[in-house]
Formats: sequence, structure tokens, C-alpha cells
Amino acid sequence: MKVPLNKGDLGGFSSQVPLNKGDLGGFSSQVPLNKGDLGGFSSQVPLNKGDLGGSSPRETTPTPSITRRILVLLLSFPFLLAASGRHVEQLRETKQCADCQLREARLGGAELNGANIAGSDLRRAHLRGAQLEGANLQNADARIADLRDTNLASANLVGGNFKQAQFAQAILFRANLSQTNLEETDFTGAQLGGANLSQGILTKAELQEADLEGANLDETVFLEANLSGANLKQASLQKADFSQANLEGANLEGADLRGANLETANLTRVYLKDTRIDAQTAIAAKWLLVRESLNSAIPQPDLRGADLAGANLKDIDWDNTDLAGVNLEGAYLFLAKLRQVNLVGGNLAGADLVYADLTGADLTEASLMAANLSHARLSGVMLQQGNLAGANLYRADLQGADLQGANLQGADLRGSDFTGAELTGANLSEVVFDADTKIAAKAWLVWDLLERGAGDRDLTGVDLAGAPLAGVNLEGVRLTRVNLAGADLTGANLEQANLFQADLREANLSGANLNGANLSEANLRDAILDGAMLDKAYLCGAILPNGTREVCE
Repeated sequence: MKVPLNKGDLGGFSSQVPLNKGDLGGFSSQVPLNKGDLGGFSSQVPLNKGDLGGSSPRETTPTPSITRRILVLLLSFPFLLAASGRHVEQLRETKQCADCQLREARLGGAELNGANIAGSDLRRAHLRGAQLEGANLQNADARIADLRDTNLASANLVGGNFKQAQFAQAILFRANLSQTNLEETDFTGAQLGGANLSQGILTKAELQEADLEGANLDETVFLEANLSGANLKQASLQKADFSQANLEGANLEGADLRGANLETANLTRVYLKDTRIDAQTAIAAKWLLVRESLNSAIPQPDLRGADLAGANLKDIDWDNTDLAGVNLEGAYLFLAKLRQVNLVGGNLAGADLVYADLTGADLTEASLMAANLSHARLSGVMLQQGNLAGANLYRADLQGADLQGANLQGADLRGSDFTGAELTGANLSEVVFDADTKIAAKAWLVWDLLERGAGDRDLTGVDLAGAPLAGVNLEGVRLTRVNLAGADLTGANLEQANLFQADLREANLSGANLNGANLSEANLRDAILDGAMLDKAYLCGAILPNGTREVCE
């Protein structure tokens, strides 16, 4: 006689009730478990104790050998360890399922507010979009579980194992995750305001753009974690470990960093205003200087020549400060007050200066290459020989600015105001104008000649003194009595151009093509003609670079 395998043979059930498929999960709960369900047998023959070996078919209790074989079989077939259908049903109906088998359970979007699933096995469970506000998940094992978009506000996750779980965009306001394993967990964009993550393990966790305002993160490990763009305003981070963590662009305003380790963290553009530190706080000297600069309550340091590259200095007040030689490359200076500052030779390449006020600042020979100066106030600023190549000057105010010799190549000048600005010698090649750009007619003309050429226009008597016209094409153009004194015409094409009585004093004509040009009575005194081509050029009565006048034949 064959004796069926009963629940009691595995423990935890009435011993004489046959074992059904539903008891192990993934099947209809009332269908007996057959041999075929484990493979290698006729599919419709019930599974008996004797089929596992080592016992008489009449035995009612399996020997240790049988138990071991049962366990081997269970571990050999993953579907037998999946969520118990009975447990899933119990959770949905009663919201009470502590220590339940919910592995790989499909509970996406389920309404489980206030549910008790403490100690349950939730490995690889699908809970995306589920409502778990105030739920108890204490000591739960939810490794690799999908909890994206879930509402876990005020939930209890203390002591749980959520390694590699997904919490992207989840709501965890005031949730308790203390002493929880969150290693390699994804909290991208999650809302964790006021949550308790103290003594948690967040090694290699993803927290970019996560909101952790006011959260308790004391003694939490963030080794190699990604917190770029995260909001940690007013968070408590006492003794937290940020070794090798990436906090680029994070907001730490008012955060408590006493005893925290930030020595090797990436703090580029991190906002450190009003942060609390102590002697045990480990932080690089550069970022300590940034913090001191933002804290108006302490004496301001001497910043001349300082390296503040990548610093977040939003809304800083540095009016009338000596910042000569300071490196502010890539710094965030939104709404910064920089009136009358000395930034001679400073490096602000790639800096964000949107709405910054630099009225009257001295930026002589400073680099602002690719800087964002949109809506910035730059009236009266000194930018002689400054480098603004590729800079964004959209709707910037540059009234009365001195930009002599400045490089504006490729800059965005749409809507900017250059009224009264000095642009002699400024490089305006490839700049972007629009109908709202206010700039002198001379600058417009220089840009037009460089970008579109002269065409068949007549430039008689035009003032182009000091204009940066390197490489310009003026072939055959009428330039009678034009003022090109001090202009840069390096490599320019002036073949067959009419330069009668043109003023070319101190002009740079190195490598220019003047073949067949009419230079009669032109003034070339102190002009540079190195490598210039003058084949068949007409120089009758012209004043040559050495001051002598060419005799007419």
C-alpha cells in the first residue's frame, strides 16, 4: 500500500492531511502534489513517502534520510519555494501575514496600508505601485524586490534586508529604515523626507535626486554610494561615512556633519551653507574653505589665488572682494553678488553665473570660456583680453563694458545689451545675434563681414579701426578711404580690392592676399606685411611701413 506524503511530514501542519501543490506555492491549493510535479515520474500518480526512499510505504513519519531527500527536492525546484498562494490570499484579505512565504509574489498596486508582513520572505516580490503606508516590514527579507513607486510613508522596515531592492520614485516619508541592509539599493528620485536611516548600510546605493530633507542618517554607511543631486537639507549625518561617495550637486544646507567622514567624497557643486561640523568631521581643505566662504557668521578667509573649482557658491555676497587669480572653473554662482570684485586673470571657465551681478568688476584677461552668464549684470565690467568663447550671454547687460580685444567667438549674444560697450579688437566670429541684441553698428558690420562676406557692397569711408578681421574675404571690394588702422587682417583676402587712401596704420596684414589691390595713397605706416602677397599691387603714393612714400612711375 502506498502512503501519501502528508503536510506533517514536513512540519508545521496537521500530520495526516495530504500535501497539496498550493501548500508550496504556485498551484491551485486543493490539488494533491503528484510525482510529475517534481519531474521523472508519471505525472498523475500521487507522491508517496516511499518514492523518496529509505522508508517503508507504511511509515507515517519520515526518517532523517527521507527529510534530507525532501529538502534536496524542494531546493532543486525553485517554483516550490515561490510565494504561497494561501499566504498571498491571506495578506490580501486580512493584511496580517507575519513570517509568510511571499517570495516572488505579484502584489503590484495592492492596497496594503497598515499591513503586517514582519519577518516575511519577500525576495524578488513584485510590489510596484503598492500602497503600504504605515505597514510593518520589520526584519523582512526583500532582497531584489521591486518596490518602485510604492507608498511606504511611515512604514517600519527596521532590521530588514533590502539588498538590491528597487525603491525608485517610492514614497518613504517618515519611514523607519534604521539598521537596515540597503546595499546596492536603488532610491533614485525617492521621497525620504524625515525618514530614519540611521545605522543603515547603503554601500553602492543609488540615491541620485532623492529627497532626504530632515532625514536621520546618523552612523549610516554610504561607501561608494551615488547621491548626486540629492536633497539632504537639514539632515542629520553625524558620524556618517561617505567614503568614495558621489554627492555632486547635492544640497547639504543646514545639515549636521559632526563626526562625518567626507574626506574622499566628491563634493563638486555641493551646497554647504550653514552646515554643522566639529573637530572630528573629515573634509578636504578646499570644501572647508567653501563652507567658510558661505557662512557669513564667521570671519571671511583670504581667497586670493584659491582653488574653488566646482564649488557651489549660490547667492554668495563677495561685493568688493579681492579674488585675483581665484580658480572658479565650473563653479555654481547663481545670483552671486560680485560687484566691484577683482577677478583679474581669474578662471571662470564653465562657471554658472546666471543672474549674477558683476557690475563694475575687473575681469581683465579672465577666462569665461563656455560660462553661463544668462541674464547676468555686467555693466561697466572690464573684460579687456578676456576669453568669452562659447559663453552664454543671453539677455546679459553689458552696457558700458570694456571688451577691447576680448574673444567672443561663438558666444550667444541674443537679447544682450552692449550699448556704449567698447568692442575694439573683439573677436565676434560665429557669435549668435537676434533682433533684440543691442550692439554698435561697427560690431554688427564686423560680424556680418566675417560670417557672410562683403558681397558687392561699397565700404567707402567705413570705420573698421581695430576690427578683428582675420581671414575675412574682401576680394574686389571698394574700400576707398576706409579706416583699418590697427585692424587684424591676418590671412585676409584683399585681392583686387580698392584701398585708395585707406588708413592701414599698424594693421596686421601677415599672410594677406593683396595681389592686384589698389593701395595708391594708402597709409601703411608700421603695418605688418610678413608673408603678404603684393603681386601687381598698385602702391603709387602709398606711405610704406618704414614711413617712406612710394614714388609713382
